[in-house]
Amino acid sequence: MASLKERNGNYSIRFVQTFDGKRKSAQFSLHTNRKKVAEKHKRRLELEYEQGDINLFDNNSVLNVIKKERKNFVYLKCIFELH
Repeated sequence: MASLKERNGNYSIRFVQTFDGKRKSAQFSLHTNRKKVAEKHKRRLELEYEQGDINLFDNNSVLNVIKKERKNFVYLKCIFELH
């Protein structure tokens, strides 16, 4: 359902879905240059889409999930650097 792509050192994610015989796609930057972090975002977004928590074809809902994950990652990184 989703695929990762590296462009200019940063990862983006692309979703393709068929609605009523027409293909729709959505692509978003994940704002990371780390493949493991990008894969984590991909798994999370696919899971939340399957559960109906987000609409992948609504930019705001996807970007909010990505921003939330990024804030959590930065917060945890700061905690580990302090110890």
